[in-house]
Amino acid sequence: AMKVLVSCGSDVKCDRLLGRVAKLNKSGSFEALFCIGSLHSGDGESTQSSFLSGDSPLPIATYVFGAVPDGVDASLENLHLLGTYGFTTVGKLSVVYYIESSVPNQSVSGEKRTRDQTDEDFSSLEALVKSKDLPCDILITSSWPAGVLNNIQRKDYPADQKDTGNSPTGSSNVTKLNQICQPRYHFVTNSRTPGETAPASSQVYFERIPFKHMSASHVCRFISIPEIDTKGQKWLYASNITPIEEMKEEQLAQIPPHTTESPFVVNSAPEPALKKFKPEEPATLKVHSSYGAFGSLSGGGEENEDSWSHHRYNHEYRDGRNSKPKKIDRCWFCIDSDDVAEHLIASIGDECYLALPKGGLVPDHLLIIPLDHITNPYDLKKETFAEIARYKQSLGEYGKKSGKNFVFFERNVRTQYGMVHYLIQCVPVPESTSSEEIQRKFEEISRVQYQISYQVLSNRDEIRSHVKKNTQYFVAELPDKRCLLHLVKNSRRHPLQLGREVLAEVIGHPERKNWKECELNQQEEIKLAAQFKGAYKPYDFTLA
Repeated sequence: AMKVLVSCGSDVKCDRLLGRVAKLNKSGSFEALFCIGSLHSGDGESTQSSFLSGDSPLPIATYVFGAVPDGVDASLENLHLLGTYGFTTVGKLSVVYYIESSVPNQSVSGEKRTRDQTDEDFSSLEALVKSKDLPCDILITSSWPAGVLNNIQRKDYPADQKDTGNSPTGSSNVTKLNQICQPRYHFVTNSRTPGETAPASSQVYFERIPFKHMSASHVCRFISIPEIDTKGQKWLYASNITPIEEMKEEQLAQIPPHTTESPFVVNSAPEPALKKFKPEEPATLKVHSSYGAFGSLSGGGEENEDSWSHHRYNHEYRDGRNSKPKKIDRCWFCIDSDDVAEHLIASIGDECYLALPKGGLVPDHLLIIPLDHITNPYDLKKETFAEIARYKQSLGEYGKKSGKNFVFFERNVRTQYGMVHYLIQCVPVPESTSSEEIQRKFEEISRVQYQISYQVLSNRDEIRSHVKKNTQYFVAELPDKRCLLHLVKNSRRHPLQLGREVLAEVIGHPERKNWKECELNQQEEIKLAAQFKGAYKPYDFTLA
């Protein structure tokens, strides 16, 4: 599977972006950075990029979709300058891109571009796209497609537009391109067209609810990425994408929950954003670049959904309820977040990553965390479930070597911040401690202190018959695979540290039940993570 990072372009913040990518890549091998817009150093000596000057190597293959400024060494290893429009393949991923030039605008090597030239660019691209009969994996543009907010309610608008209703004007050319290409993913940046009274896109991170294409069986996921270092916003996006040519038709045709009709043909949904757009005739894909033809440059997690279908909401999604939890601007557990503690990451797979928590109960207390910002297990792909199981199995094998068994627990409980990033806690206990003893300790503490009882299930597969889409619950999976399930009726009264509190008693260290009392400084955390990674390496399937 191909692990891809996507960001906005930059000049003076080029080193900020590439330095962040380099840090992330130490913990897991990303295969490509897609940079939307020009990527170059600033004009002054103090803003020169060490990466683009050749002083520091580019951390991963970097594909720049945009104009090429003067002074950039196109021969740098791992740097691919693709120009303002075209088609290329990265590994087996097919990518169409269209970066609209401002008028007037510095485009290529100091040249000014006129509106006629820009229109010619689009006409050339449109003709090339229509010459093939396959949809593309990814469409990259510098502007939103006009009308993309049609067919969703205002509560699902970008955060900066929910109250004002000041919808982005977008680009009709990009709308047409989306209809022709029928991409599975459409990435944009937050550029603004000169002279417009409304923005060409949102100024915050935004993922639209997936929508159906007019004449294709698959859906489109539209993702808008703000400028680097936009305060309180995710500006570096990480994902796993499987090439469309490797997907079975039934996998491609699966529709996530909440999917809307195409926004480019308005239905009767409330609060349409913009005027109706006529659908294009079905069309196809074949393009080469504004700089000449491209072959394969070189390198997807699949988007195969099952009944627990995959859908990524932004962090303000309300789950259809009237309650208004506190806004989460940043997520500690999104691997592409500025707030993730990279030094605690131990392993990165195709769908999940393994990390040590802050203030761990024991040295090899671990977290299994989906790469996608998922808040409910119903939204997990079957591939993610499978990789979670692989991590559990590998931890079991790791624990046996040192005489330990793992207890896994998770909660799906609404907090004051809403439903937060789904994860699984993994805590080793002595092999001599039986599942019966652990169960008794859970039942005793839960009953006496919190009036909580459990349903005892023989294995995890039984959970699905008890837990539905919006069910809040806590579950502990014991070493013999039995599960203790508690259905949460009142989330305000549920103890959020229940699993840790019980296991602190099980291992004989009740004083460690509060994670804040167990925090280490960063140097100690780095040392602890390095020790675990060394011991876990023989069992880490991501290294195979």
